[in-house]
Amino acid sequence: ENEQNMSNDILALGPNQAWFSSDYASKVYYYDNGNITVYRLSENDSISAGTFYLDEYNNLFVFASDKRFHYFFGNLYIYKFNGNNFSLINTYKLDYYSAESKSHYIWQCGKDAIMLPFTKTQKIYYFNGNDWVYHSNPTDSMVPYKIGGLSKDSLVALCYPLDDMYTYGGIKWRRENGSPFFIT
Repeated sequence: ENEQNMSNDILALGPNQAWFSSDYASKVYYYDNGNITVYRLSENDSISAGTFYLDEYNNLFVFASDKRFHYFFGNLYIYKFNGNNFSLINTYKLDYYSAESKSHYIWQCGKDAIMLPFTKTQKIYYFNGNDWVYHSNPTDSMVPYKIGGLSKDSLVALCYPLDDMYTYGGIKWRRENGSPFFIT
């Protein structure tokens, strides 16, 4: 395909297999040993910026949102791959000012997908294969912007404003003393 596009996310499955999502169109691409297959998420190209998630059962999901000019508002869409195409399974409102808002800050941590909030007054969620489920609340001083870990019960988050590091061991968030300062 001869399109000018930029990838938003990459999911590598092997040395010659990967999924790429478009940052500008409602498309994802599957690369397999030199062959590229294009899949449309929607006929509406205002939906883009997909983030891939492969669960423990090898189900492939794409979390897409409205184009970047609706960064803190708009919609978050969940698509699931059925082997032939992607089907929309759920839609959520994005609202920077709502305590219940979902966001498009999604990270794969082991076999779990974790959603970070826009602000410290919003919640952290994990994905159960159908829906976003409450995980925890950030602490009063915690505004996470990156997260990693082995699972939803074993996480490390980097947080604004001082690049503090917090860990989660299945019960609560804890600020780590002597956190390294990361330049972002």
